[in-house]
Amino acid sequence: MQLKDSLALKYAGLISAGRWFDPLHTAMEEFMEKITVSTTDSVSVTDCRSPYSLYRQDISSLESNHIYDQADAAGFIQLYGLPNFQ
Repeated sequence: MQLKDSLALKYAGLISAGRWFDPLHTAMEEFMEKITVSTTDSVSVTDCRSPYSLYRQDISSLESNHIYDQADAAGFIQLYGLPNFQ
């Protein structure tokens, strides 16, 4: 996983530099596919519970209750859509 993480930076650099068809990109793509398959085949979630969970099923839907008004999102969309001046 450490090797994969370090190569991910080089991989992203190739893509951002427009070197999609570079032989190195192709080789890294194949390597990433193989290593991802080998590291994720043995994982399966059987249960996900916690006495400290902040999740509440009674308010989890944004459609079926009156706790969240979807019109409230307009203000956040406008705020986060402002240009980022640095």
